[in-house]
Amino acid sequence: MPSIPNKPCSHVGCSNLNCTLHIRHSDKSYNRYRGTSHSRGYDNEWKKLRLSVLRQEPLCKMCLDEQRVTPATEVHHIIPIRTDPTKRLDRSNLMSLCKPCHSRITATSLDKALSSLQR
Repeated sequence: MPSIPNKPCSHVGCSNLNCTLHIRHSDKSYNRYRGTSHSRGYDNEWKKLRLSVLRQEPLCKMCLDEQRVTPATEVHHIIPIRTDPTKRLDRSNLMSLCKPCHSRITATSLDKALSSLQR
């Protein structure tokens, strides 16, 4: 029977392979802490605005800045909702991104937030 291939942990600073300490998304306590998408501000009003933004800006903003044409699939809050909830539905606070760019920008902002806490 084949064994599970070794995979490095995606948690910042963890060098374990096949780490079980940082499995968050399937962890019920993490999901309870995080709350539902609706409780985090992603309600029907957000869904309508998101579709509107993707129709107006169907291409990824970051890719366009780098001379690449990539369909946008996600809408990013430039100033996070947790930082300023009043900007949740502010059109000027939103930008269309592809999944890889959104993941990269989200991870970068999370890294910055974590490093500022460690100072």
